[in-house]
Amino acid sequence: SSEKLMKFIPSLYQSSLIAILALTLSVTSSVSAGKFVPYKSKGVAGLFAQPAPGEIVSGADSGNATHLGKYESTLDLLVLPLFDGPNFVGLKFVGPTTIHAANGDLVESILDVDLDLATNSITGIYTVVGGTGRWDGASGGGDLKGAVNADGTFSYTTKGVISRPKSKK
Repeated sequence: SSEKLMKFIPSLYQSSLIAILALTLSVTSSVSAGKFVPYKSKGVAGLFAQPAPGEIVSGADSGNATHLGKYESTLDLLVLPLFDGPNFVGLKFVGPTTIHAANGDLVESILDVDLDLATNSITGIYTVVGGTGRWDGASGGGDLKGAVNADGTFSYTTKGVISRPKSKK
């Protein structure tokens, strides 16, 4: 029943956030950050299924980012209901994303994004937790904002920083 689901969601949300925090701390504390550089991206994301609270939905996106060039990403996001007091106002998406840079290197991050159903806008944060190639041991993070498009995809921009641990500069 929906009542059981609503009781289950807070514990699921807490468990997920604890796991994400533990992963973030274990990855970022075991590497040296390197030099931080500004990071911006602009892209379009889509989900492979209708998002439903309590489920994990997969998706993909593509765009352009500083230091990465053209990229494609895969997403696996836990969907949670978003409330303003007792009122249901949208959906929260929390989970990992793997960014495939133009040169084949990967950047791993965690997303925490809110979808406001009244405005069809998205806002959130991303936290970089590692990568491969020149992004091995990368860290950083920033803000994400955007909107739902008429076709159901999401257009977004990010602005923040990313470390370059493999940089010789």
